[in-house]
Amino acid sequence: KRVAIIGAGSAGFAALKTFVHDIPKPDGQRWEIDLFEQRNGLGGVWSDDSSARYPYLPETPLYPQLYTNTPVPTMTYPNFPFPPYTPLYPAYDRIQAYHQNFATHFNLYPYIHLNHSLESAYWVGNASMGFWELSISTNGRQEEIIPFNKTSTYNSRHRPRITRRFDHLVVANGHNHYPRIPSWATDHAANEWLRNGKGRNIVHSIYFREPEEYAGKIILVVGAGGSGVDIVTQSSAHAKKVYHSFSSHGRHAPPWEVPGTIYKPRTKGFTSSCVQFEDGTEVFDVELVILATGYDYRFPFLDPSDPYNRPTRGIPTRERYAIVTTNASALSRTEGERRLTENLNYLFPLDRQIVSLSSLHPLNALLFIGLPFAIPNAPSDIAQSIFAGHLIAQPDRTLARELLLRNLTAFENRLADEGFDVYVLGHKMNIGSYTDVEYQDSLIAHLQSQGLVPSHDGGYVFVEPWRIRAREKVLELRMVWKEIENRGEEEVKRWLDGVESEEEWADLMDRLLKW
Repeated sequence: KRVAIIGAGSAGFAALKTFVHDIPKPDGQRWEIDLFEQRNGLGGVWSDDSSARYPYLPETPLYPQLYTNTPVPTMTYPNFPFPPYTPLYPAYDRIQAYHQNFATHFNLYPYIHLNHSLESAYWVGNASMGFWELSISTNGRQEEIIPFNKTSTYNSRHRPRITRRFDHLVVANGHNHYPRIPSWATDHAANEWLRNGKGRNIVHSIYFREPEEYAGKIILVVGAGGSGVDIVTQSSAHAKKVYHSFSSHGRHAPPWEVPGTIYKPRTKGFTSSCVQFEDGTEVFDVELVILATGYDYRFPFLDPSDPYNRPTRGIPTRERYAIVTTNASALSRTEGERRLTENLNYLFPLDRQIVSLSSLHPLNALLFIGLPFAIPNAPSDIAQSIFAGHLIAQPDRTLARELLLRNLTAFENRLADEGFDVYVLGHKMNIGSYTDVEYQDSLIAHLQSQGLVPSHDGGYVFVEPWRIRAREKVLELRMVWKEIENRGEEEVKRWLDGVESEEEWADLMDRLLKW
């Protein structure tokens, strides 16, 4: 079996390690595994990139003062804890080093091809057999942001390419690369606002690096996710004035209120002279708008119509299929559609957010790792990889496509009955009664029911009880750890002394909460 994995971040590493070391191969079955990473380094979103400048897309949204917002023991691959004396909420370089250590420990480097960017992937065959034809450039890439420039200006000239064939394609390329730009930020009124004020600008948070860049400026940060809050917090010490626009839900300020910040409700748009908000208020002095509005789910290499797709040579002697179509307005499945649909929030139809249910290829030909968000990445990536690996090894153990589609409909209806539309919310975990623990456990429980994975002696399915306890107390742990850091390095070291194993990290967090 020839298996291609795309991406050397958390999800790609999870798939590679699992496929190489953990999936039993039936007699006579040999796997040839290649992982392709477009960058020159490992670690995905945690790998530094300070070179890109607008309009070129940075390879990562990482900024120098980025720290984790969840305790690192909950972010680990199972049975591979962080090194001793790692702070509970470390800087990004500790996370990058962790992934590099993971690759070294499990001898993953021989399978990894750096500076290999997947340009296109076409399925050549039918629903029962065939192969993937991958076109891969071998010296990286550079592309401009859309929609500010409307069309990609990616330059494919002088970029050497190779063509490879694979039986299985595992997409693990992450989803923090293509900026989500609200329509009001690119319409006529926005352009008028830009033209009618000296030095005005609108940028996406993917370009945020140093808060000192905003010294003396009046800025508006739109969005209250992790990066939005960090930008407000870090910029407040340098900017002349900071406005923060967020979905207020009746609150005048978020729970993480930063002193001196002026909080506003959701942004509505522009006039030629001001920024307008949904409560009817206006501000006239903003010079810079920073859009911390998240990222689109895109798979340009699977969809020739995607504006970020790079043109590639065809396969003139065979019929080939593009498997994904992008339609931002799609809010339901279309009867008879044979391809997957991506509406920039939600890729569908997939079984368990992993398995492509396109009728153009076999069920185990196209798999996705790492689509869910609002979930601990590394452990959930392992759970998804175990599920995907067993499907590759033993495809006869899966259900028929029609039954999997019915199961998907039942899941979507369950959340709809609770007031949640997955076509809008996308691959978000912990909505309604659906938790990330249920998701991870359900993947392993399915395999256990077929005798493919042994049961744990500890009385749990996959997610360890200590991870659940820690995730439930994230805010408390963060406040306690901040207090310990304020007491100095010796106090931090005292708490971290002797903490090495998973059990010791779990005990540390329990002791912190009691303290």
